Formats: sequence, C-alpha cells, structure tokens
Amino acid sequence: ALSAFAAPTIDSYWRVTSGSWAPTRACWGIENRTCMIRFISASNGDGRGARFEWRQPSSAANPYLALATFVAAGIDGIQRGLTPPNPVVGDAYSLDDGCGLDLLPTSLTEAIEALKDDEKLHAILGDDFVQWYLHSVETEELQTCPRMYRQSDSRVAHGVLTNNLGEIDKVRRLWGSADDGSLINLTNEEIAQRSAGLADWCVQQYAELR
Repeated sequence: ALSAFAAPTIDSYWRVTSGSWAPTRACWGIENRTCMIRFISASNGDGRGARFEWRQPSSAANPYLALATFVAAGIDGIQRGLTPPNPVVGDAYSLDDGCGLDLLPTSLTEAIEALKDDEKLHAILGDDFVQWYLHSVETEELQTCPRMYRQSDSRVAHGVLTNNLGEIDKVRRLWGSADDGSLINLTNEEIAQRSAGLADWCVQQYAELR
C-alpha cells in the first residue's frame, strides 16, 4: 500500500524492474542496494553513523506524504511487535517466488488496489484523507490511459495514441508482449484504428474533468 505514496504516477513504475537499483520486493539488507530497505553500517565504529534508506520512492513522490506513511507503517509494526524477515544477502532481484518476500506493485493500478485494501493505513491516516488521495491517484491513472485498453503503463498507451511504431517496437523488444499479448499481434492498420479510438476516449475524459 505504501507504493501508492512512494510511486504515485504511472511512469514511476518503469524503474520497478530487475537491475534498475529500484526495489522489486519488500525486503531489507545490509549495504544492499537491491533491497527496499538498505541498512548502512556506521563507519566510525561507535554506531553513531548507522542509518537506513528507503529506496522505493520515485522522484514523483510527495516527500511529506511518503515519509508520513512510512513512519506510520513503522509505528504500526512496532506496536504490533512484528519481527522483520532475515536480511537479504546478495542480489534481491534473483530471488524466486518461494523466498517468502512479497513482490512490490509493478503498476499504479496494483498500488491503488493495495491501498484500498489496507485497513490499517485507512485507520492511521484517516479514511477521509485516504479517499481523497485515492481520488487523486486514480485521476492520474484515468487521464493517462483507460482501463478498457488494459495498458499497464503510459509509454505503451502513448505509442498507440500517437501511432509511434518505433516506440511500440521498443516495448515489444524490451518487455515482450504488452496488453495481455494483443498489442504485439496488432497490424499497423489495427494500431492506427486503436489510436483513433484511444484519442477519442481521451478527448471525452478531459472534457468531463474540465
């Protein structure tokens, strides 16, 4: 659920991939930049320089909201006496699904759904605030791409919208088939038709928002 605050835009999730130095799992490690939480040991030997960094927030995050929710989650864990898992040693990107560590959301849609389901954050932050924030990020998602096209990120949607075949081909090469496998199978003519439909949809949505 913290992802909705740490990564509040669709483009924030382009970095959530292996080898990007952005975390992909909810884990921590000592001097490990592949983890969500990196513990940094003191260099002076007396412990005063020890600290940690939360590596999940993107540059689009509101630092005040992100920090508030991070502290709230930490306080909740302390109050409930939760024990963190063992630190990850080595490359966190190479962990398999049997490691017991949750994957972080890879899209704004996933982050929104996680926040909606997180009753604890609703209680800590106040339901009115959470509902307001959800409206904000859902508007961001809505303005960028309609759910009916099932696009997981804005770059694919932009490629279809502008009929930019080079951009679509790049996505095909780097991430394989998008849009549940249908985008990669579209002909140039079908892409042009889809582009026109998506353009009409965006015009209608912006008119309603205004």
